[in-house]
Amino acid sequence: MQTRPHNCKNRLHRLSLTQDMEHSYNIRKYAVDKIAFLGLLIASLLVARLVTTSRSSIKLSGPIKSTGVDLLVSMPNGNGWHSEDRWRFRNNAFFLSSVFAVRSGGVTALAHCRYFLAAEKNPPDTQFERKASALGGAVEETDKINTGNLVINFAHIRKQRTPFELFFGTAELPNGRQINIEVFHPAEDKELAEEVFKLIVASLKFQDSQLLGAGGKIASKIKNETLKNLAGNDKKYSQKETFLIKNAAKQDVGFTIDTLLINSPDSAKPGIQSANYCYIRSRFEKEQVAYFRGNNDLTEFTWKGEVSGAEGAVGTEVVLDSNGAMTVGIPDAATEEEKYYPGPAAIPDIFAEFAFTVMLDSDCREIILDIIQSDGTIIPTLISRIETKNIPADENFTGAFKVEFLSGQGYSEKVYIDGNRQISKILLQQDNLYIIERAEVKDIFEKFPRQGERVLQKKLLD
Repeated sequence: MQTRPHNCKNRLHRLSLTQDMEHSYNIRKYAVDKIAFLGLLIASLLVARLVTTSRSSIKLSGPIKSTGVDLLVSMPNGNGWHSEDRWRFRNNAFFLSSVFAVRSGGVTALAHCRYFLAAEKNPPDTQFERKASALGGAVEETDKINTGNLVINFAHIRKQRTPFELFFGTAELPNGRQINIEVFHPAEDKELAEEVFKLIVASLKFQDSQLLGAGGKIASKIKNETLKNLAGNDKKYSQKETFLIKNAAKQDVGFTIDTLLINSPDSAKPGIQSANYCYIRSRFEKEQVAYFRGNNDLTEFTWKGEVSGAEGAVGTEVVLDSNGAMTVGIPDAATEEEKYYPGPAAIPDIFAEFAFTVMLDSDCREIILDIIQSDGTIIPTLISRIETKNIPADENFTGAFKVEFLSGQGYSEKVYIDGNRQISKILLQQDNLYIIERAEVKDIFEKFPRQGERVLQKKLLD
């Protein structure tokens, strides 16, 4: 029986080893707990320091300019704040944001600036009550701040259950524009939210460049004179424009067809009708068709469009009513309609080309128009005359314009006018260069027979 002592020795050894391991584990566990507590303490101190620092030394970014207008604002940046460096465009508004987060999932404050192109004109008190109601809070107080040439009406909105503090300010700008400023803090910290709000307001600088006002005059002239004069004594005007689209290698990649019919106000059937078809051949083929019907001064219209491709078709309907409200929706969809109130410089894109001839007949060299697209998007657009010396002499153009779309995507055009004061050629710079040239219908149908059949089926040329 020589195995017993050996087994006893091993058992004792294992017991001793287990006791040592438990002792070592307890030491490590104690050390880990101390480290974890120390880490939590340090994290808490850092959070407290960040909050204290952000309160005592709120830093602002440099002035950030809104695209196409002389509106500048600085946003909180640094000491826990993170600001965007440029305005972004969405839902017919430019927006700019800054976020304060001391730790992931922790205390977060938000600051927003929104520059609306077509906001509904409501008194500040109405806006305050709507904002408070939407958030389930209450208006605690209201006041106003004069900064430069702007008057900011603002409200302090508060909610005690699931507490938050919100400072919300609004100012009406010329030509239908509006700016809103919001600072939101999801805790009872009125002082911090108010300080950030007032710093942003103090940084606001606005100077009316007059370009939008000049655009409003051109748009008014088109609506009240040009369209009426086109019908003339015949009480009817019809136009058909067809263009081939080429890529930078001058290969045919698409075409557009636009038709326009104007019946004068004193005719049996007054009003304006238009149809548009556009096709682009690429890896993802796109086809767009739109039908427009409105009164002679464009104060009311209905515009139905559809964009289709490999992934299917999406339709939109845009309606401008007699109260100046433009409703944008998707037919038969459950999504809520959006509503905008275009300003005096707004005009549907199918009539924007008349701005070129109006500018050629005047001393106006530069304007901004709010060009409404068939899906209801409003694009502020800078139109500038090109000096004669910079127009190619070998193509017999009588005028040329540079068109910059100010939605922040960097798209632009050069538009060349022929001796008949019609568009002869367009150089469109998007991600790539496209050359758009006037062409005959038969040439287009020869190059794109399948799409030509679709044009005939849709009766776009009737």
